[in-house]
Amino acid sequence: MYRKINWLKIRDSGVTLFVAALALRILFFSVFHITMGDDDGSQLEIAHNLLSGRGYVSYRSDFPTPYYAFLPPLFPVLAAGATIVCGEHALLVLRLLASLCGALTCVLIARLGRHLMCHPRGSWAGWALAFYPGHIIWSTRLLAESYVMLSYTLALYLVLTASSQSKGIRFIAAGILCALSALGRGEFSLFVLVITGWLLWNYRSPTAVRWVACSFLGFTLGMAPWVIRNAMIFKRLVVTASNYGENFYFAHSPYYHFGGEAFALPADKALQMKGLDERQIEDLYVATGKEFIRAHPWLTLYTTLVNALVFWRPNLTPGYVSWPQNLLYTCFSFLLLSFFALGTRFIFTLRDARAWMLILSVIAYIFLIHLPFYMVVRFREAISPLLVLVAAFGYVRWAETTGRISSA
Repeated sequence: MYRKINWLKIRDSGVTLFVAALALRILFFSVFHITMGDDDGSQLEIAHNLLSGRGYVSYRSDFPTPYYAFLPPLFPVLAAGATIVCGEHALLVLRLLASLCGALTCVLIARLGRHLMCHPRGSWAGWALAFYPGHIIWSTRLLAESYVMLSYTLALYLVLTASSQSKGIRFIAAGILCALSALGRGEFSLFVLVITGWLLWNYRSPTAVRWVACSFLGFTLGMAPWVIRNAMIFKRLVVTASNYGENFYFAHSPYYHFGGEAFALPADKALQMKGLDERQIEDLYVATGKEFIRAHPWLTLYTTLVNALVFWRPNLTPGYVSWPQNLLYTCFSFLLLSFFALGTRFIFTLRDARAWMLILSVIAYIFLIHLPFYMVVRFREAISPLLVLVAAFGYVRWAETTGRISSA
């Protein structure tokens, strides 16, 4: 007797999703060689300097001052380790590892979807993420994004699936994952505060206080080596990276055109950089940006509003990618953002939306923390797993209310 194949069980299997997502990402970087979201040579340069004995340092073409904390350390350290282990195959291994992390993120989003929607249809979120072009692109680049997305998604999963009997080790692990996220992308440096604030607000009990303490313990353990090393070099606190100054100045100068273009300080300010160290140069960038804000308050307001629109726009910057690539990305992003808006609306109609509010809080946090700096769509893609999760919920509820699928 032949056994009937249960296609629904195969579809909802985490193994099937993982294999499909991984195959898509390997196919993407093996066949298409698309440079959209190009690899970051600066991070690979730091890895090379580590291996050559110079230490964690990078050198700028515009001035000779060595930078000892210009970028967060997660990917450069990982790249150096891969080179030691894999030699000339290190870049291929790093791309495969990024693809692996991307596929695992899809599985985690599927599990989070099932947990939050209390229904097997929640796994559709993982499948949507597996096929979303934005996530495929950013989980195959030689950058920190794929590792960061996996880290914060796993941290959220550990927190949201906790019960009142959960042990502190779960929250210590969540704190360490928050640290890894911050060490990969600096905007996640306050991510642990979003999680702990949500825990205190929703549980308001001695147990929640213990969970928060464990989360901060894990975060401290994860951040300590990097923060202590920076304190020894700069004699002041540097939590993640020192590139915040110029990123702030780029958005508050007369040359800003709402993109990732870099430009130098005015000539009189540039002269002041001579003899300054890395942190003093970044402080000069911040001071120059603040002078521009004080002189042009209405233009600053306009810049902030347009930055918000750039963050949420569906298309990539014209000219940086071919129009067929941009059109494909725009179509998928428009659908994603439309159902994300619908999902957000449905969340606010739920009787108990506490778990969903953590997801929305993280999205809001990442959006707000980027507003004072230069803005590119890439910054939104760092939270694409959470956007897809909410969008999948929006689609399921919309399909149920319109009768396209049966209600749960």
